[in-house]
Amino acid sequence: MAILIRTLTRGSQVRAINRCESFRNICYNGYTKDQIKHVKRLLLLIPPYISFESFKSPLFTERNNTINTDMPLGAISISSYVKKYANSEVKILDFNPLLYSYDSSELDSFGSFFKHHLGPVIKDYNPDAIGISILFTASYSCSLELASIVKEINPNSFVFAGGGVPTSMWKYMFKSESPFDALSYGEGERPINDLLNSDNFYQLIASHSSWITPKKALDQTFEPKHDWISDLDEIPIYDYEELEIDNYAIAPVCSGFSSHNESKIIFNMATSRGCPYKCTFCASHDVHGYTMRYHSRERIYEDIRLLKQKYGCQRIAIQDDHFMGDHRRAKDIIRFIKDMDIQVFFQSGVTMFSLTRDMLELMVESGINEIVLPIESGSERIAKEVMKKGHVSRKIIHRVVKDCRELGIQMDGNILCGMPGETEQDIQEGLDFLKSLDVNWYRIHVATPLPGSELFDDCVEKGYIDEDGHIGGDYKRAKITTPDFSPDYIEKRAYEMNLELNFIFNSDFRLGLYEKSFSAFQNVINITTDHAFAYYFAAKSLLALENIALYNEYATIYNRIASDSQYWQAFIHKYGLNNRLEIIPKTSPNHIPTSETPKVKTPVSGILTQASTPL
Repeated sequence: MAILIRTLTRGSQVRAINRCESFRNICYNGYTKDQIKHVKRLLLLIPPYISFESFKSPLFTERNNTINTDMPLGAISISSYVKKYANSEVKILDFNPLLYSYDSSELDSFGSFFKHHLGPVIKDYNPDAIGISILFTASYSCSLELASIVKEINPNSFVFAGGGVPTSMWKYMFKSESPFDALSYGEGERPINDLLNSDNFYQLIASHSSWITPKKALDQTFEPKHDWISDLDEIPIYDYEELEIDNYAIAPVCSGFSSHNESKIIFNMATSRGCPYKCTFCASHDVHGYTMRYHSRERIYEDIRLLKQKYGCQRIAIQDDHFMGDHRRAKDIIRFIKDMDIQVFFQSGVTMFSLTRDMLELMVESGINEIVLPIESGSERIAKEVMKKGHVSRKIIHRVVKDCRELGIQMDGNILCGMPGETEQDIQEGLDFLKSLDVNWYRIHVATPLPGSELFDDCVEKGYIDEDGHIGGDYKRAKITTPDFSPDYIEKRAYEMNLELNFIFNSDFRLGLYEKSFSAFQNVINITTDHAFAYYFAAKSLLALENIALYNEYATIYNRIASDSQYWQAFIHKYGLNNRLEIIPKTSPNHIPTSETPKVKTPVSGILTQASTPL
């Protein structure tokens, strides 16, 4: 009978209880009849993680643009928390997997897309409160549009926002008229739980120190306060049930890993919160703080067992900001995941110094053969003095890269270009150092001033960004203007670094590992079919492998691009590539008939196709 009550609507629950005397004093999951009357419905919306401009007209250097469809950990954590502690119902609508199925030509704006998917949900679900998660400024404009559409569909909706952007930008967001009734500050579990437990939303937000209202924002003395959860085990297992699980098999951020299979879903999880380091470009501390907080090992093991048993989980992507803050704990969790026959990915959360030889060996034993290295800058001055990454040195970087090569771990190096205070000399010095490393591939990003980061504050103080101009920063479109650089220059310089490091001085090609280098260049070709450098160096790799038939195919395509594209002609001239590759005739003694062509392995350096990799 309890199951029956749960499946009924709120009104039906109350009527059923009133009609049946035997239920007069019944408790449902510990809640009385009066509490059941006040079950509240929360709708959590996840807007696209990219701007409409990026979706509709990506830059040439981001033509591999894909939409991040990671599981929204914040939303499913909040969902499980308020279901337990506020007896609330929750529905989650994530627009990112939905948008992934659209071609850019199908939409003239996100507005029509939002209305199409949101209208029926609000009508059928009739939520009491609607929350919008805004993690990045790239989502800011479309989040305002989404909130306005919610108000248009249901003018009486209580609409709030939470996440990194509202936490860092609440003064800006309420500076002018806003579609939001309130903003949740910091981690959302407790503030939203308090909201749903209240009898009056507006009275609650007016007095609660972790809720920001337009009126409070006008008070110069007001400062919101965090309500962090010290013991993360207080949070129940993430509410994966509220997600359309099959939608997350695409997982573009992980799809680049060679071991990823789109038929196998990536389950995202976080085992800790916080990070003690103060890298100037990072803003995660604004939400989670500097103090490390952990789920217990036992709790993590319990969650992983449930994912395996309930969902048949075969892949987990750990998204901690500093997973290896406790080395022994990290090793224990990796071993457990291995014993559960689950593959683990690290999208972030590793520090260079934590990648000791024994840690790397354990990772290999556990099936982890690809990793993203947070090198950030090849200039030691920029890394230590500007980025404040004093815990990383060139000696450590050399040691980790050497160990990864020896252990057969594919490496993708993260690099930021265009930090304030960086000069062309710093860029060139860093570039020379990066060329000396045997990293398989580099992801070159432009420095982006995230609200809440020291970089953002520094840029505002020195006038390097204007009040509105930083909105939409996504590590691809430069926003910072310094005495040394313009945004256009940094975008161009970052792309040139990409061409030099990933193609001209590609380490696999340089080391004679031509199957690997071909795989890397083929991955680029799989994404964009007119990349001259990819065809040029793929052809060179095939020639070294004596695969003449396939070499001729790639050389022919390169020759066509080099002849027709003024864009590529400029780069070909700049870097001294041949304007035309020789086509080897079939009568040549070096020609191998197609039927006898040696097989080239499937691309192995899968990290290369990640969404953030410039081409």
